[in-house]
Amino acid sequence: MNDRPAPPLRTHLPEEHRWLSAFYAALIRLGAEVWDASLGDGHLQLAFGAPAPDRLRVRISPRRPDQRSFKEVGRFAVAYEGRRELGEDGKRILEAVLRVLQKLEPRLPGGLPGAAAILRTPGTPEDTLMRLFPFVTVERSTAGEEEEAEVLVRTLSGCNQRCPFCSGPKHDLPSTETVVACIEQTAELLPGAMFSLTGGEPTLKPTFREELLTALEHPGIGRVQVQTNAVRFARDIDPAQIPASPKLSFFVSLHGLSEEIYDACTGTEGLLLEALEGISRLLDAGHQLILNTVVSSLNLEHLPVLVAGLPGLEAAVRPTYHVSALICPETNPDAARYLVRYSEIVPKVNEALALARERGFEVTSLLSSTHATVPPCTLPEGSFLPADGRHMSAAVQQESGTLEEGRDWVKAETCGGCAANAACLGVPRAYARTFGLDELRPLDERGRRSVAG
Repeated sequence: MNDRPAPPLRTHLPEEHRWLSAFYAALIRLGAEVWDASLGDGHLQLAFGAPAPDRLRVRISPRRPDQRSFKEVGRFAVAYEGRRELGEDGKRILEAVLRVLQKLEPRLPGGLPGAAAILRTPGTPEDTLMRLFPFVTVERSTAGEEEEAEVLVRTLSGCNQRCPFCSGPKHDLPSTETVVACIEQTAELLPGAMFSLTGGEPTLKPTFREELLTALEHPGIGRVQVQTNAVRFARDIDPAQIPASPKLSFFVSLHGLSEEIYDACTGTEGLLLEALEGISRLLDAGHQLILNTVVSSLNLEHLPVLVAGLPGLEAAVRPTYHVSALICPETNPDAARYLVRYSEIVPKVNEALALARERGFEVTSLLSSTHATVPPCTLPEGSFLPADGRHMSAAVQQESGTLEEGRDWVKAETCGGCAANAACLGVPRAYARTFGLDELRPLDERGRRSVAG
């Protein structure tokens, strides 16, 4: 411990979480070198010392009967990680945390809801934004020579559908004040970024329109996207009350055009007609739409029927058609049940995209879904070049590893020599466990696969 920590560089402290400032200041007074304090998803995370693999991290959570913890204080449990051996310094830090928690425990809200943060080190703009707002993720993608940051803002976890392959994480509901603060910080840290409202189903939030318009009107936000199933636009929300803008688009999930397949893909009954009505009303209001199909074992064979019936061909602003692959997050282990090999998906999807193009729709590349894409080497030989379409930026390499390393995304040992390596995440860990990595073959600069993987 020392008595000279630098002042925090970034803060997000809604009125109801001003206690976090007192918590942070009390630790400093006791000589605990706290760098970051962030509240989110019902936990208070404290990081001590300069960023390093073995830095001490303390987690304060509401007490639960089945919870493992280091100590318990009143309504809260304290755990730590990052050091195998605490040492005298670590012990003093934990003692300081326990003393402050014991003193301030009556002021802490039950359940630790909401989001707040005090960050001493900013890191990269993406890292800073995600630490300030735990309900945010940032993706960078490249199209030709242009790179774009997309800020995915999960304004709530709830949804009116229960897709069995859903990749949306669970988290606390951020207040409108917090979402507005996120818009401001996005404009400052990542000017020109795309701000995507997602969830869950973002239209279920009572303040959805207010948050959407705030993002849309902010000059520092490049584009705004709403990721939705469109059901609430059938009767609950009037799309005409949202100004149509070249800055705004709606990314609408449409996984089937038969009630049986739509119900299976969404875990609901009887919502297909409402979704189609919502899509129709969005188009009538002049909004830009991207119709997205997540391809799985439930709807792969249905793709020709779906594409043949895609709505919007007569709309003034014709929608774009987009296809996504399963992500299979570790938070939803059941999603792996719906996986199909990429070698089976790719030819059927390419046929569907060709049919959509013949019908007059603009379509996007199979590589344009950032995380929800297929590895470039699974496409027909020669169809991928480094500047071909929108794809993940070079920073994604940091997210990939081997199956043994426990990363969410996995690559084969030979992927390091692939021309597409910088733009490819590999495969979800669940995919690697299910099918292995046989399909991954390094590409040369002309998009040709190696003979041996």
